[in-house]
Formats: sequence, structure tokens, C-alpha cells
Amino acid sequence: MVLATLGILVANRVLPEDLAGRGDWERWAFWGTWLASLVHAAWRSAPVARGLPNPAWREQAWAIALLAVAAPVLNWITTGDHLLRTLGQGYWPVAGVDLSLLAAAMIAGSVAVRLGRKARAAAAAAALRETAAGQGRRCMPDALLHAATLLACVAGMGWLALAMDVHARQAWGRALAPGAARLLRVLGGTALVVGLLLALAADHASMAVLVWVMALAGAALAVAFALAWRPRWLRWLAPWIGVAVRTPAASAASSRRRPSGPA
Repeated sequence: MVLATLGILVANRVLPEDLAGRGDWERWAFWGTWLASLVHAAWRSAPVARGLPNPAWREQAWAIALLAVAAPVLNWITTGDHLLRTLGQGYWPVAGVDLSLLAAAMIAGSVAVRLGRKARAAAAAAALRETAAGQGRRCMPDALLHAATLLACVAGMGWLALAMDVHARQAWGRALAPGAARLLRVLGGTALVVGLLLALAADHASMAVLVWVMALAGAALAVAFALAWRPRWLRWLAPWIGVAVRTPAASAASSRRRPSGPA
């Protein structure tokens, strides 16, 4: 949010005054900066799996320092109200904002420097631990293990959803036989357990559980979106299910069937 706030301040000085929908562009700058910082943090999160700090903290601290300096400079260029003038004239609304931004820039810069020192020390310590432990090379890279974890969770959530009659009707337009629903529930639970085991193969236990829970959340969201917009896409999770379904009319007929008594 700090970066997003600075982004809208910079956009306020950079965008032309006569730009149509200028306020909308400033809002887009705010949310665009916020989204970019979120994507950047996720993209740079790989070292966290090794127990190292995320370098995005340091990089975004430098970005805060840069934007916090850029905002007063751009205000000076576009309006002529530099800090010395506003202080001399007692124009405290602008001078106070500029001073606050410069103070934020100094704090963010000092934080970035300290984070850099800690990151180098943590990287050196992690290298020593890995060397001492004599870790062998994994047969599968961490990225593939994480991708497999996500795929297993998506498949598991999809199978569990399709085992429910209401979602089976969304996907196939008909009800599942009890045996087919039971098979999907078993497959779904097994896939979720496999996802946890894959996460444990990639990371230590605390991080693996966190990755697994995040994969479960993402998988549940993906399956929910599929059920909302393209429920038939979930058929690909159970291509064999066509031989294990029965129509609603057949289900109703079987429920009304009674054993015949003696003539």
C-alpha cells in the first residue's frame, strides 16, 4: 500500500492536467502499482523455500525510497514549489508532505541496506548448512514439485466436487451412480494426500504445510470458477465416468421400484 500511495502521487504530477478521465488514470496507477508489487513479491519468493528472506522486501524498500524522492522532485518540476520555497513561505501543507516523503525515503533506504546485510548473512549460513548436511541433488527440481503439488490439489478438489450430485449434474447433466461417486471421493482424498507428500519432498515441514494449504486454496478457487463458468471442463478429470452414470429418470425409477410379492 505504501508503494501504491506513492504511485498515485507520482501519477498526479506526471499525467497531463487536460487528460480526459485524469482521476480514473490516477486510480489505475494506484491499483496497478499495488498489483505490480504483489506480483513482484510472489515472483521473487523462491528463496523462501530455502529458509531465506524474500528479496522482494529489500527491492520494494528501494522502490519506496526512489518514489518518495521522485514525488517532491516532480512537484518541484511541475509547479515550482520546491522545499526551500515552501518552507520560506510557510506553505506547510506542501512542505509537510515533502518532508514526510523525504523522511520516508531515508527510512526505506536504511531498511533496504539492513535487509541486504541480513540477506547476505542468511545466504552464507544456508550455504554452510547445505554443505555440512551434504545434501544430494534432488531427482526433481523444486519448481516441478511445487507445480505437481498444485496439480494434485486441483485434481483432488475437482474429484471431490464431482462426487457431489449437484456438481455432477453441472458437468454431465445427469446423476452419478453410487459406485462412481465413491470412487471420485477416494481419488480426491488420495490426490490431496499426494499433494502434501509432494510439498514435503520440496520443502521442510513448516514451509511444506504452508505451500500445501496455499495450493488447496488456489485449487478450490480454480474448481469453483470452473463450476461457475465452464463446468464441463471438469469432465477431463474423469474421462471414464461416461460408463458409470445413469439418467435422472433411471434413478427415479429405481427409487420407486419395490420387490414383487407372491402372486
